[in-house]
Amino acid sequence: MDVLVLPESKSLYGLEGLIRFGEGLRLSYLASKVKSGVIVEIGSFKGKSTSFLAAGSRHGNDVPVYAVDTWDLREQYGQQKYQAKETLEAFHRQTQSYSKVITAIRGFSQEVAKTWDKEIGLLFIDGCHWYKEAWADYQNWQKFIPIGGMIALHDYQNPKIQMVVERIKSHEQWVNWEVYGRVISAQRVAK
Repeated sequence: MDVLVLPESKSLYGLEGLIRFGEGLRLSYLASKVKSGVIVEIGSFKGKSTSFLAAGSRHGNDVPVYAVDTWDLREQYGQQKYQAKETLEAFHRQTQSYSKVITAIRGFSQEVAKTWDKEIGLLFIDGCHWYKEAWADYQNWQKFIPIGGMIALHDYQNPKIQMVVERIKSHEQWVNWEVYGRVISAQRVAK
């Protein structure tokens, strides 16, 4: 399984977040392979995975990274660790080194997708882990991924995410499925 060990790996290792270091290196590798379009991350929390994606992009083809998250807009879910104002502040602090390549979009992913108009070379889904919402994230965003583009999902050990992945696989639009830690990824071969 390919990963990208970066010169700035030591500083990335020290970031706060929920993605494991090796998984971040895997995301960096995937991001470095994006040749056109943009990278979109659904669910950015404190920006650790966003930073790995941006670092990979910087060492690849320097494509823009869009981080879509509700940050402190999720009060109705009662997820205190995600909705705190401090989470958005941590995101900006931790992604500061990559601010030229990262654009943060504060909003609900399914609403943001309604006005999206860019081709996506890599879509990383790590938003809500409820089956219905994770499937909706896939459905709303996958249409922007061309043949040759990639998809990755985090927390593959979660049974609901596994159900989403199995449903995606049943459409036979994706090949080269690979699991690295809790990250599963594939490449699009058909629309």
